[in-house]
Amino acid sequence: MLLRILEERRDAALATPLRTEGAFQLYRSAAIALGSIGGDAAGRALAEHLLSPRLAALGGRISVPANGPFQPTEGGVAALIRTLTAALARLDETACARVVAEVIQRRAADGSDLSLDKEYLDGVARYLADPGAYELPPRRRPAAALVLWSLVPRIAPRFSPLDAEALALAASELESQESFAAAVAAYRASVGVSDVEESSRSAEDRLWEAARLAGLEARAAHAAGRTDAALAIVASLRAPDPSNGDLAFRQGWCLVKLGRPGPEAEAALRFAAARNARDASARFHLAWVVEQIHGAERALPAYLEAIRVDSRRVEDLGVAEYLTHRRGRNHRWGHHFYWYARALCAAGRADAAERPLRDAILLDDRFGAMALADPALAPVEDRAALVAEVLSEIQGTPLR
Repeated sequence: MLLRILEERRDAALATPLRTEGAFQLYRSAAIALGSIGGDAAGRALAEHLLSPRLAALGGRISVPANGPFQPTEGGVAALIRTLTAALARLDETACARVVAEVIQRRAADGSDLSLDKEYLDGVARYLADPGAYELPPRRRPAAALVLWSLVPRIAPRFSPLDAEALALAASELESQESFAAAVAAYRASVGVSDVEESSRSAEDRLWEAARLAGLEARAAHAAGRTDAALAIVASLRAPDPSNGDLAFRQGWCLVKLGRPGPEAEAALRFAAARNARDASARFHLAWVVEQIHGAERALPAYLEAIRVDSRRVEDLGVAEYLTHRRGRNHRWGHHFYWYARALCAAGRADAAERPLRDAILLDDRFGAMALADPALAPVEDRAALVAEVLSEIQGTPLR
């Protein structure tokens, strides 16, 4: 029944500019209900509608380079895009990525994948990867976003700033999936596009790009068993400017990722944190290194400092910055709270871990499943009930 309603009411819903129209409301309700039901059949239907050529064309018309990706968000087309994306994201990350890939593969069979509007695909990918930045329910699905970002640079017009950013975002997700060689290729391509389209970017930006690429190459070398080569790359990261805090962070971060959370990593991350009062990431990784070297009790203040700095960053930047780009609003990151909760348990303070664990899941629902499978969080009282309660709270989040 719901699948039939979704199919029969689509044209009428897309034709009306008003969210109050009956056809729009019925279509939207059917999509939300399908998302709640879940399963592959519902997921495929939602993905087919979300990635349909007609909606992609309409979405491309309301795509904007700043305060985006789609405006006005109150309009019917943007509301349908948001609804379908949020409904699709109710699938777990693996299932969501699979159905998106299946739809794109079917489009590729007849060549229609490359006729989809690239700005539209980038916008949907951003909704999937970082919903909190766009006031969508906190169900991050970056693996599904990767499918779309990988397609964006292949669609005309090519070699655009949008391509450069899509390739960089794809590289980050490929790295998180430990596909390091592919991540290196994607990021190198991103820099190549930027060299053509944004040749006037600053020396500071170029320095960061070179360090980012070197870090990926180090991880690829390490994964291939060439640990000495990886460490040599990391050792040279700060050579261009030893006083640069960003390079210090990249070196400390790389050492952590290579399994070397020792004094060298700690010193680099302390330097990076001292250089940038807003750098919550440097403080978070420093807290993790301190925990590995000195124990959980010593690390607790450092985790709290990372959370404080991250919250202050969001407060200070407010809503002004997001008006200049497509990345959405600034928001807090759930992994800071998750690892703080783990450290509290390790320090024998499981009674205090409930609140940060709750905050982590509310910012990224994937931490719910992680928490249930994580033995470090076993001391949390009624852990399963806590996770179920928070996920239920997310389930009831109204869709704007």
